[in-house]
Amino acid sequence: MTHSNAALNDIFQKVMARGDIKERYMIRLGSGERDLQTESTSDFTKQGRVEYSMNRRKDLLEEVQQLSESLGISGRGERNPDGSPSYTCETAEYFNQHQVVKRSRNFIKSATLTGNPANVADIFPFKEYFNTQSSVSLDEANAFILKLADMFKELAEYRPLEMLRLQRQRADYLIMKQAKVVAMTCTHAAIARSSLIELGFEYDNVIIEEAGQMLEIETFIPLLLQRGELGCFDCRLKRVTMLGDHHQLPPVIQNMALARCWMKWPTPDLAEPRPRARDKGVRSEFVMRVAPYAKNASAKMMTAPTPPQIIVAQPDAVEVLGEKPLPASHTKWRMPFAR
Repeated sequence: MTHSNAALNDIFQKVMARGDIKERYMIRLGSGERDLQTESTSDFTKQGRVEYSMNRRKDLLEEVQQLSESLGISGRGERNPDGSPSYTCETAEYFNQHQVVKRSRNFIKSATLTGNPANVADIFPFKEYFNTQSSVSLDEANAFILKLADMFKELAEYRPLEMLRLQRQRADYLIMKQAKVVAMTCTHAAIARSSLIELGFEYDNVIIEEAGQMLEIETFIPLLLQRGELGCFDCRLKRVTMLGDHHQLPPVIQNMALARCWMKWPTPDLAEPRPRARDKGVRSEFVMRVAPYAKNASAKMMTAPTPPQIIVAQPDAVEVLGEKPLPASHTKWRMPFAR
């Protein structure tokens, strides 16, 4: 969740580039998807994700057909008239349970009895499909079996798409049941809130980027995109993460009079709340991602009754009165700091 489409596309591209989450689990809602630059063949809109899932289903069913032909269970004459595979996600699951899993279990039992894990090509049942006519070790054979298991597991996720005939129904199913990352702006969240609640949209975590640019109501709406039961204390939402610096990117105020008033007297917001009288203040005792000598200086500045005077600032260090002089390697250039 972000305030602008540019920031949303940037973080979406970074998450996809990391590869931690597979492409079929990511959806981008809103009109800013056309500016998204990825290597995917399909876009990340709801219709694009449906198209990607159907194409992926077709490719996996072709692999299942070739696996069946390599085992001698079916021939090329059993394909459809247009040459497409005759299997569906449902029949592929039956084929997996009765043929693939059974052969895999028998192979593992036989491999443990042979006592030669370096070469099990003679008893490996899928050597023709993987084109491994030479020697195959037991570890390689287990990797091939896990690859087949992942293929049938992914096909099982596409099985409901065969029963849903309309594109809108398929898109709603992907959002409700399959998507793990749903990206949108706070404006689109306010527009699509009623439809998402009607669909039964559910989520556990909310990550808000550019939280300093959002108003309180804009950060509150993303927390209410799922239906809650009255009087139920077991909320589905478990974690809310807000990222952003309200001093660098403050809220955008289009009214000039209000903008001038906000610059003179900025009101406290979620990023910088005012502590109540009964709350005890907590001072930071450490500063992360800085040099050790700068960390000690900053800690003393925050905990001292009277802040010391900063007289010299280096690129990655701060010299404070009463401290030891900085090493010579950090005195290449200086930048004056305001007191």
